[in-house]
Amino acid sequence: MNHSSPLETATPVHSMDALLQYRKDAFAREQGILSAVSILGQSVIGAALYLYGHVSTPGYLSILLTVPWALLIAALSLYLIRHAKDGAVLEAAGKTPGKIFSLMLFPVFFLDAQLAAYAISAILSDALPRFSPLITMLAVALIMAAAMGGENEYALPRLAGMLRWPLLIALFYCGLTALPHGSPGYLFPLLGRGTLSIFQGALWMGGCTAGACCPLLIPSPSPSLSPFQKKGRMLYRPLLGALLAAALYALISACLLPAYSLARPENLGFRLLLFTKISGSSLAWSLLVFAQLFLLLLTLAAGIMRCAHLLTGIAEKRKPSPLLTGALLLLLVPAAALKTLPVQDALIRLAPFRGAAVMLVLIPLCILTWIRERRKQA
Repeated sequence: MNHSSPLETATPVHSMDALLQYRKDAFAREQGILSAVSILGQSVIGAALYLYGHVSTPGYLSILLTVPWALLIAALSLYLIRHAKDGAVLEAAGKTPGKIFSLMLFPVFFLDAQLAAYAISAILSDALPRFSPLITMLAVALIMAAAMGGENEYALPRLAGMLRWPLLIALFYCGLTALPHGSPGYLFPLLGRGTLSIFQGALWMGGCTAGACCPLLIPSPSPSLSPFQKKGRMLYRPLLGALLAAALYALISACLLPAYSLARPENLGFRLLLFTKISGSSLAWSLLVFAQLFLLLLTLAAGIMRCAHLLTGIAEKRKPSPLLTGALLLLLVPAAALKTLPVQDALIRLAPFRGAAVMLVLIPLCILTWIRERRKQA
């Protein structure tokens, strides 16, 4: 009988090259998961900020209608990375046009981060009504700056990969505790206010899927993009999972209240914690607050790191500095702390343009890349 040595390990890694490729694949997978988690976070914010009030119970249909748009963004990004030289996607048209494209993407991801910060402030105000929103958001910004200011670029993607299942389980457990207090009849009429409102909701939520181009379009100091060139499923699978989870989240919300109650003008914190407002469970309340905060903090961190990498690429630096990351976080505080209707209206009006802005970068880059490839073949 053959006995394996206690020092043997069951692993596909048998050489240094295999080890390096294994690490690249693992990091690329975690980056895809981080992008998916941020899209889930943006979709949860979008459901509470827009869908409940403007689409009501069929909001889950609006999210499902964004799937083709998100897949198109991902497909164009994959096309670019497969034809990019040394992973320099934004520089396909030249260094100066690449900087212009980076400047076009910067507001997209800064708005992602601003929406996440606004939602965090709303939850904290609902959970801690006696605390000043300005003080709490300053504390959040400073703590985040300290946590993100390190040199380990692998930490955030690994954290997203580690937390994704606990966050999903917590969110849907809280939803299931509230379901007995709802009714499937609240889903009817299935089209709610009509097909026009559903399509308008899909157009608005299309902005939440702008991050489907990440991490492929974002300049990164690590050699983490090569696995995506052969394994597009690393990007597609987490993306589809995030959108389906967001649609299920909106579907559970629609089962809890009739259309007119779901659309009533409650504050954002109430809507983000809707499951616990219906169930009344103290355990579910604590669990949902922590799950939503962790999800939104990951979404905030992803948005800020993308902004920092874009600015670093424009400045032709290797890595974002902790000072830059801290400054970007502090810029989010005023709008997040001022939970006034003009601020919320401005965010609602600007948010849907994120998807279009990403397309204004992707389409010219794809055309230029296609022309360059044709010239090489001629």
